[in-house]
Amino acid sequence: MSEYEIRFAPDQASLADDFPTQFLLTEAYLLSGDLSTVESRETKTLSVDAVQLAEDNGWQESLVYVAALAVDDAGQGGDLSAILVRQDLICLLQKWR
Repeated sequence: MSEYEIRFAPDQASLADDFPTQFLLTEAYLLSGDLSTVESRETKTLSVDAVQLAEDNGWQESLVYVAALAVDDAGQGGDLSAILVRQDLICLLQKWR
């Protein structure tokens, strides 16, 4: 089983340089899907209201940047995912460990 720590920021540099302090995704911003754990090789799709997320955080742009970090049962984190940017963001998460 793995969990994903999914964080958003108004710019790419913030995610790359200071991932742990950026906005953590909560279920409040999900249009569909859930934040439950995933099994190995399982794919999960989340639809996120990125425009609302940006507005609620006072970000000037409706574009937001997102990255994910997989965390295993032992609490070990993997490598940071590629940083994506979308206005109406749909994150496709696939366990890569």
